[in-house]
Amino acid sequence: MNIKSNYPWLSTIMLFCMLLLLACPGQVSAHAYVVKSIPAANEALDKSPEEITIVYNEPIERVFHSLAVTNTSGARVDLDNSHVDEKNPAKLTAGLQKNLPDGIYTVSWRVVSADGHPITGVLPFIIGSGESVPIAETAAAAKSLPDWDGTLIRWLQYTGLSLYLGTLFFHLFLLPKAERREAYKLGRSQWTLIISFVLTAAGVVLSLPLHAKLDAGVTWSEAWGKDVLGETLRYSSFGSIWWTQVLLLLILAGLTYALIPKWSQGEKPVFAGMAVGTILAMFAAKAFMGHAATAELEGVAIGNDFVHLAAASLWLGSLLALAFLLPAYSRGKTDPAERKQLYWATIQRFSLTGAVCVILLLGSGIYGIKIFTPSLGSLFTSIYGQVLLGKIALFIIMLVFALTGFLRGRRQNKVLGPAVWIEFSVGIVVLILAAILSNLPTALSNPGPAHLEDTTRTGYTVMIDISPNIMGKNEFKISVKDPDGKPVTAIEQASLKLTSREMAMGTLEINMPGNTSPVIKEDLITMAGRWEIKYHVLLKSLDSLDGIVNFTVGNPK
Repeated sequence: MNIKSNYPWLSTIMLFCMLLLLACPGQVSAHAYVVKSIPAANEALDKSPEEITIVYNEPIERVFHSLAVTNTSGARVDLDNSHVDEKNPAKLTAGLQKNLPDGIYTVSWRVVSADGHPITGVLPFIIGSGESVPIAETAAAAKSLPDWDGTLIRWLQYTGLSLYLGTLFFHLFLLPKAERREAYKLGRSQWTLIISFVLTAAGVVLSLPLHAKLDAGVTWSEAWGKDVLGETLRYSSFGSIWWTQVLLLLILAGLTYALIPKWSQGEKPVFAGMAVGTILAMFAAKAFMGHAATAELEGVAIGNDFVHLAAASLWLGSLLALAFLLPAYSRGKTDPAERKQLYWATIQRFSLTGAVCVILLLGSGIYGIKIFTPSLGSLFTSIYGQVLLGKIALFIIMLVFALTGFLRGRRQNKVLGPAVWIEFSVGIVVLILAAILSNLPTALSNPGPAHLEDTTRTGYTVMIDISPNIMGKNEFKISVKDPDGKPVTAIEQASLKLTSREMAMGTLEINMPGNTSPVIKEDLITMAGRWEIKYHVLLKSLDSLDGIVNFTVGNPK
C-alpha cells in the first residue's frame, strides 16, 4: 500500500513530530517547593546566622525572586541581596545583618518555578531561647483556586486546539472516504477552523503577559511593559517555550489559510494532515510545561500527559463535529437513503474514535493519579485532588452519554439529537477544570496525614501515623498488631530513621519512649518531598520488628 498517496497526512504528522523533538526544550518543571533551608524551619539557633539559604526541589528562575527577613516588629534585617546560586540554580541565598539580637524571625520568600508559576512561602526561625512558632500558623496561606485570568487563558488555548483538531478529524476520518474532499467547502467547517484558530492564538499570545504578571508580581497594565516582557522572554524557561508555540502558531495560520477553499487551492487533505501534526506539536509543548516534568520517570510522565490531552481534545472536538458539522453537511444530500447512510457511517466511525479515546484517557488518567496523588486521602485533603474528583465525575457523565450514542449507532434507529450537545457542553467544563489543574500544585504538595502499614516476616503489622505530615513540627505515632490482628500493648522501645529520597542530607533519627501503646512523639521534618523511614520496634517479648516504608511530606499551607 502506498501510504503517501492514500494517507498524505500521515507522513506530515511524522515529520512534525520529529521537528518537535528538536524545537521543544529538554526539561521544564512545575511548582517548586522547599526541600531544605538553613536555618531549618522553626529551628532555634544559639547565635545569629550570616545568611539565609533555601534549597528547592528543582531549578528556579533567575529573575523575579525575593527573600526578606523581618523581626517581630516587622523591620527587615536582611541585606536585600537575594540571588540564585550560580552553581546550583535550585538554591536561593540572602545575607543578614550582623549580630542579630535574640528573638523570632520570619523569612518571606517568593520564587518562580521553571514553568513560570510563582511560589511564595514563610519560614520562621529563632535566635536564642523562646517559644517555637508552629509553621502552620505563620506560613503564607495558599490560595484555594488560581486566579480567573490564568484559567481563562489556558482554557482558550485548550478549547481552540480541541475544536480545530475535531474539525480536521471530521474531514480526514469521520466522514466516509468519498465525501471528504467535498466537505471542505462546507461553510460551517471553514468558520469553525477560523474561530478555533483565533481562540488558540488568543491563548498563546496572552500567555506571555500572563506569565510576566505572575512572575514579576505586577498588575496587568504593568505586565505589558517592555522591561517585564523582555526579562520574561530572555531569562525564563517559559520564554523559550513561548517562542516555540508562536512558531507553531504561525505555521498553523498558514495552514488555516490553505484549508479555506475560497482563499487557496491545493490538496486539502495534505494541508489538514500538516495542521494535525502542528496541533500535536502544540500539545507536546504544553506537556513539557506541565506537572509531568517533575515526575521521577519524567519522559514517561510527559508522554502520558501528551496522550491524555490529545485524546481528550480529539474526543471533545469530534463531538462538535457530530453536533455542528454533520447535520449541516447531511442536509446537502437530497436522497433520504443517502443522507441516512452518510449519517450513520459517520456515527459508527466516531464510536470507534470515542472508544480509543476513552481507553487512552482511562489509562493515562489512572497513571496521572498514581504519580500526582500520593494517597487516596490526598484526593480529599488537597485542592488539586478535589478539582480532580470533579473532573472525574464529569468524565463519567460524558462516558454515559458516549455509551448511549454508541448503542444508537449500532441500532441506527434514532438520531443522537440534544445528547451530543449536552456531552459537548460537559466536555467544555472538563476543559475548564483541566485549565485550573494546570495552575495548581499537585496533591504531592499537600498529601494530608500519612498512615503507613508494613507487615514483618513474623506476621506483625507495624502502623506509623504522621500528622499533619508537613515540613515542620509533626506528631509521630507507632502502633503494632500481632499476627492474629490484636493490638500489642507491650512496646519496650521504638525508633524511626528518616532519610530524604531526593537529596543527601543525612538521617533524622527519632527515638520514641516505650512502655506505652501506641508510642507518640512530636518532632520536626526539615523538608518537603519524598522520604524513607526505617523503623525499629522492640517488644517486651524481645521480638524485634524492623522494616522500611516510604511516604511524601507536604508543604505547610
